[in-house]
Amino acid sequence: MKFLIKNAVLCLALASVAIAGDTSELKIIGFSKDGRHLAFEVSGVQDGSGIPYSEVYFVDIEKNEFLTSPLKFRGREGYDHATLAALKQSAAAEVASQIQLFQIDQSEQGQTLVYHPLSDLTSDGCFVSFSAFPGIFPPPSHYKYHLYLEQKKTGDACFGLESKIFTLKLKQGNNVKILQQDTRLPASRGCAYQYRIERVVMFEKKLVVFLNVFRPGFEGPEIRHMVVTGTLSFE
Repeated sequence: MKFLIKNAVLCLALASVAIAGDTSELKIIGFSKDGRHLAFEVSGVQDGSGIPYSEVYFVDIEKNEFLTSPLKFRGREGYDHATLAALKQSAAAEVASQIQLFQIDQSEQGQTLVYHPLSDLTSDGCFVSFSAFPGIFPPPSHYKYHLYLEQKKTGDACFGLESKIFTLKLKQGNNVKILQQDTRLPASRGCAYQYRIERVVMFEKKLVVFLNVFRPGFEGPEIRHMVVTGTLSFE
């Protein structure tokens, strides 16, 4: 209980009041049949410039690593989402080639166990609990899991804000393991100043956690998605 209270206080202390100027859309493309690989897309239209973008990621789930460099596509200026659709269409052949390479099955979507969109004001974004066996309620203790997101200031300032790194922990009973622990802020995240747990997906015994990443934008924060992956096993 002390662990939960400490984490909740820390999260609330780091939370920022935000009006989204640019929020990405997340799409799970699919998993490989053997559960080793995940593909997902992050897309949207940049606030201010109106440039559509689409980024497709391929992940080794157990290693929590990218299988290859993300496929990143950018369009031209204009606020028309049809332009984004055209951008995706032009990138379809290249994306399909990678989907085939990593044996992604688009019918394999996993099972969403937790979903907190930005409109959900009941979640502080730093703690979630879930059952790995949704068919039983209440679940036995060995099916209960908890995720804790801890954020830490880097000491570096950008655009008047302090950037942050994070640690994501998985807990079951007395077992605790670290799914990801930042030691530095990757350049790919830009000036990330806040994180939030949005979605938890399970594929067999594999765990996929999608985070919202907040960074300064044109008329408000840019809110993007990133992923942390692992397994439910503590062995």
